[in-house]
Amino acid sequence: LKSNNGTINLDWGDEEKFGMSGLTADMSDNGEMNYSVNWDEFSRWNGRGFPRAFNSGISFNDSWKESKYKLNFSYKYGQIANTVEEETIAQNNLSDSIQLNSLTSSNRDSDMRKHRFNSRYDWKIDSLTTLTLKLSGSKGKLEVDDYTQARSSDINFLDLNSNERRQSSSTESGNFTYDAYVTRKMKKVGRSISLRFAGNMDDSNGDTYLNSTTNFYQQGLVDSVYVIDQYKDIWSKSNNIRTSVTYTEPISKKLNSSLGYEYNNSKQQSVTNSFNKDGSGDYTVYDSEFSNDFDFNTQRHAINLGVNFKSEKFEWGLNNNFRNDNMFQRNNNDNIAVNRDFTTYNPNARIRYNFTKSKSLGLNYSHGNNLPSLS
Repeated sequence: LKSNNGTINLDWGDEEKFGMSGLTADMSDNGEMNYSVNWDEFSRWNGRGFPRAFNSGISFNDSWKESKYKLNFSYKYGQIANTVEEETIAQNNLSDSIQLNSLTSSNRDSDMRKHRFNSRYDWKIDSLTTLTLKLSGSKGKLEVDDYTQARSSDINFLDLNSNERRQSSSTESGNFTYDAYVTRKMKKVGRSISLRFAGNMDDSNGDTYLNSTTNFYQQGLVDSVYVIDQYKDIWSKSNNIRTSVTYTEPISKKLNSSLGYEYNNSKQQSVTNSFNKDGSGDYTVYDSEFSNDFDFNTQRHAINLGVNFKSEKFEWGLNNNFRNDNMFQRNNNDNIAVNRDFTTYNPNARIRYNFTKSKSLGLNYSHGNNLPSLS
């Protein structure tokens, strides 16, 4: 298969035909559709540069015993080479007599290659019980060569500073994701219990060479020069596990409730080792200022309590999320550890009036928290 849109990928319709789409849709017990997206670099393009792309893939779909068992498997290989040239001219007027002019130009060449597979198995155990298992993974390599020139000047266009930088990197990365869930519907309409176990593992390993020269000027003449010539060994890995159980109970024909518990365990490690050149020109001198080694572990317990109402014309829903996050972070280079606990409450509510089947007016409210992360 090859891209049919002249850019980098199959469109969403063709991806659906060949079983490669990252878009999934699930219907809840109250009839709502929930969509999730798992697209990668080959599924989206930001419109910059001149990409040269190739995609290939194979897909297998089958069902047997009157669709009691369903199996879907797809494999995809893609390659994208892109060249992006950019130039930015800016002027900042800080006051009547202070003006900062800047000119930046850059050239970025990149080449990415990735293997990806997706699989899904559905088993209709009986008329009320279903099991779904999803497995997916990817392995890829990204090579980037980035060259940038920048210069700034004052109101009289006398140079203040200039920079010339080249950064070359090569990174290999991998990902494996698994997701299994069982849903058991009871004889009473709207009553069900669902169990879920999911997780993902990521790893990345790369080399970066950074060469940068910055000139500082006084009265338009070079006053000092700062040079960076480093090699960086960068790698990271993470392992996340999630399990949950959800119970739904109808209160009436139009009103139903749900109660859920969720547990998450996340372990991440990120290491950057920077080296300067020695007298022989080899990168062996360890630079602690631009190096780091972090561990970041999180355990989360969450309880979800929801109430939903649905009639032909009117719908509303209220969900309450109570969460406790225990976060442990260690700076291995400095032997410093921090342990923090966060207890949060995040409600969300929605209301909608349906004028017709295709026309409605709704209002949504959502509250969330951004907790500390490794990045």
